[in-house]
Amino acid sequence: MGVSQSNLKSLERFISAELESRRHPGSSVSVVTRDEVAWSKGFGKADVKKGTPATPDTIYGCASVTKPVVTFGFLQLMEKGKFSLDDPVNDHLDVKIKTDYEEEPVMRDLLTHYTGMPTRVPPLFHDRKEALTLREYIAAAARTVRPRGEAWAYCNTGFAIIGHLMELFTGEPYDAYVEENVLKPLEMHSSAFDQTPAIMKGLARGYKRAGGHDKPLIPNEPYVLGTLPQDPAGSLYSTVMDLGNFVIANLNGGMFMGRRILREERGCRVLHCL
Repeated sequence: MGVSQSNLKSLERFISAELESRRHPGSSVSVVTRDEVAWSKGFGKADVKKGTPATPDTIYGCASVTKPVVTFGFLQLMEKGKFSLDDPVNDHLDVKIKTDYEEEPVMRDLLTHYTGMPTRVPPLFHDRKEALTLREYIAAAARTVRPRGEAWAYCNTGFAIIGHLMELFTGEPYDAYVEENVLKPLEMHSSAFDQTPAIMKGLARGYKRAGGHDKPLIPNEPYVLGTLPQDPAGSLYSTVMDLGNFVIANLNGGMFMGRRILREERGCRVLHCL
């Protein structure tokens, strides 16, 4: 089913009004139907100083949209028999989640934010030499403050653990595995987990404001998110076109262009559990 022109015009007006009212420099948007990216457009600027327009191919830091993409790769390993969702996490780790509670977090808790670990934001480093390994970060951050399952608490540390588990299961960094087994089959050719030369060439400039929307834009300097490889909680760089392919795979129960990326009972629900 296509998208009506009147709906697209309404969407364009809404996005343009939001950018103007909030004084955001730019954005890119795609609309996905079941089988295709039906519409896409850039609004405003990807780089204000250079005057670079935002387009559907502009690359952005995806922040926590990284999590469902990494989850696809993680659940592929479950399908290969590497673990069960009800396995205690510490059974598979070489550095343990610290806990004083009898019932330890299980693998599904990492995905659903019910581990009992608190909300934690990974540090930002401007010098790559300061970044930790995932194992070092987990050793410092992974500890429970309540019994597993007692309360939902958004937990980036859980995805640092997922990334490290993927390395233990495969013998390669999580980002290399996901790029080969998720990004490549989904034809997400403009996506990566680090600021490679190709990513930097198309990357939108990030900005912040010291105060409200009426304050001037302050450019962000490039940074490393917590670890190397960068923290799987939020390190993906991608475009709205590439992410559209990921959405298509979800809408089709783990299938993309006739290729099965994930079994249907896994793939069609990934976006809903994070």
